[in-house]
Amino acid sequence: MICKEKWKRALGILSFALSVVAMMAPSMAGAAPRYPDLRTLEPRSVHLGMTTVNGESHYVVRFTNVIWNAGTGPLELHGTPHFPIDGLFDASQWIYDDTVGVSIEPVGAFAFHPSHQHFHFDGFARYQLWKKRDYDRALARDFASGSPLYTSPKVSFCILDLTHVDRSSGPPTQVYRTCTPAMEGLSQGWGDIYDYTLPDQFVDVGRTPLPDGTYVIRSIADADNVLFESAGKADPAKESHAANSAVKEITITNGKLVVSGT
Repeated sequence: MICKEKWKRALGILSFALSVVAMMAPSMAGAAPRYPDLRTLEPRSVHLGMTTVNGESHYVVRFTNVIWNAGTGPLELHGTPHFPIDGLFDASQWIYDDTVGVSIEPVGAFAFHPSHQHFHFDGFARYQLWKKRDYDRALARDFASGSPLYTSPKVSFCILDLTHVDRSSGPPTQVYRTCTPAMEGLSQGWGDIYDYTLPDQFVDVGRTPLPDGTYVIRSIADADNVLFESAGKADPAKESHAANSAVKEITITNGKLVVSGT
């Protein structure tokens, strides 16, 4: 009798464990994953400026950048300490489905950003500066040829809900609001703002100012396609540079900046 009760208890524990695994399984019958869909708003608040790079004065093009989530689910990233301990955190993306399941995918790393004094997800964006005629030619060829004048290094972000871009979508208030590797993210409908005044929020154009001419600033979210916006990262309508980028045209005349639009 005692043995039978032990078996019942063991089977009950096993049944509970299996039910938890089933809840977490992304392949449940009828469960549809709810992916984020990263979009970039047109760069704004463009400024010409200077900054110190490796002890030298460099000219830079500063601008405010917004990346937002137009998907059916959140972009949610969790970090765990990297081993051996080196200050980095391995980042995983949690992809929820429309029941109660979640799948977990390794996607990169969190690192402490000394200029901003908090943790950033590496490689969340990339910025380019093109001559307009070169950009137009590259665009006509779907970027099979051509290259920008200047490209930023991989731009890291503390990913937060800062502006409700699409108020018909997502939660009414912020969900992701801390810059720690424990969890960062973007709710559906929400965007993260990087203001032009922030450290490193620019394209470095070197030790001489840009000549007069017309240029295009191009901002690309998740340029290396490390994040999952579709099954297997296979949907070009969500995963491509074309889907994840936005541009702003600027003109420099007599060393002064003219920005098209508002």
